[in-house]
Amino acid sequence: LASRHAGDLQLPVKALVISPAGYFIVTLAPALSEDCPVDMAALAATLEALARLPPVDELDASARILGELSAGERPNWAQARTLLLEHEPAINGPALDAIADTALAIVLDPHEPDSTLDATRTAAGGDASLRMFDKTIQIIAYGNGIIGVNGEHSPADAISTVYVFNDIHTAEPPPALLHWLATPSHAPRKTNVTLAVAPVRLAVPRQALAPALVAARTSFATASEDFDEDLLFYNTFGHDALKAGRTSPDAFIQMAIGLAYFRLHGKHAVTYETGQTRQFALGRTETVRAASSERAAFIEAMGAPDATVTEKRAALDAAIKRHLALLKDACFGAGVDRHLLGLRMACSELGLPLPELFSTEAFITSSQWVISSSNTNPAPFPRIGGFGPVVHPHGYGICYSTLPDMICVNITSWRSSEETSSAAMRKALAGAFTDVGALVVNVPKL
Repeated sequence: LASRHAGDLQLPVKALVISPAGYFIVTLAPALSEDCPVDMAALAATLEALARLPPVDELDASARILGELSAGERPNWAQARTLLLEHEPAINGPALDAIADTALAIVLDPHEPDSTLDATRTAAGGDASLRMFDKTIQIIAYGNGIIGVNGEHSPADAISTVYVFNDIHTAEPPPALLHWLATPSHAPRKTNVTLAVAPVRLAVPRQALAPALVAARTSFATASEDFDEDLLFYNTFGHDALKAGRTSPDAFIQMAIGLAYFRLHGKHAVTYETGQTRQFALGRTETVRAASSERAAFIEAMGAPDATVTEKRAALDAAIKRHLALLKDACFGAGVDRHLLGLRMACSELGLPLPELFSTEAFITSSQWVISSSNTNPAPFPRIGGFGPVVHPHGYGICYSTLPDMICVNITSWRSSEETSSAAMRKALAGAFTDVGALVVNVPKL
């Protein structure tokens, strides 16, 4: 926020602060530049004051319903937003615009997570009335000082959010804001600066909006109850040992993911991995199709009773070599999926029939991302990230990062599936890391 990267953007920098007392627009600085840094003491004093305010009297008549509406299906939220604008455009229009114009949301959530898993689950969902899921970044400050982050994927990819928080983690002098953002027991900070605070006022047509609000609450509750998550902090080794074994940490993890799935389900999984295309203007991502023939051969070698350790390592090296080639192709614009997406969208916009390719069994099957995976390095902050599975109900979402001596993995699945289990995948992944790691550490590369 105080950023040395922002140049001289001469616009007020504002944050949406969400607390049980409602929504508030806080002006952080008159402009985003090195000459106008955010006064951290003033921000802390403002947040502590807002955290002490009593909760709203009537939730359904407050701006906090916007968070709940944003948590539902997008068409339902779009219709509800239109209804709000038509009901009282002079009040609701400026309120919605003010929220949209904020750089990020800071959530003062009184919930006190009792574990990292509890914190990640509530960062993914939690109390929707204490969220605004339209915001690209929501910093969630829990009542016991733990910090979570919720990111909206449309305008930015996960790695961009990771870079933001790595920069904060590196640049903020102790005591860093993130360590005491949510702790009201601290004495008020002494500062001569006062930040402007404006509560968000909303005119709610309660009867007309009720069906949309009920629909949003129902769909969000259903998704939250269905969402299954587990965490793996594998500390036998990390990227230092893998690099010493002349092995790509990312490729190693992808091999282990494929092996773990095969051991659990007895079949290979179509696997998506995010490839970054940010070296191109306006580039974002390309699909790395990680389920290669070479990976399948390695997985089968790992289960072959007559395969020697040397043969398994040779199969691993071949699979890793193929994976790195696929990754390089994707990152340098030689992937296929974004090109095919462009072709499909062009056909739709021009009213042309889709080519036969899109209706073939091979294309349909190979685009069902049973495993959706992403590497969110650079670590160390935030240490663990995550996202939901793409395929419902039999898919997994696997988000991972590496530290010098640890591999951190967030595993998600759907409770409604009789096939998948986040806890079972966690156990299988730990075993796969150990077994594949033994090849890297103990067997010379051929």
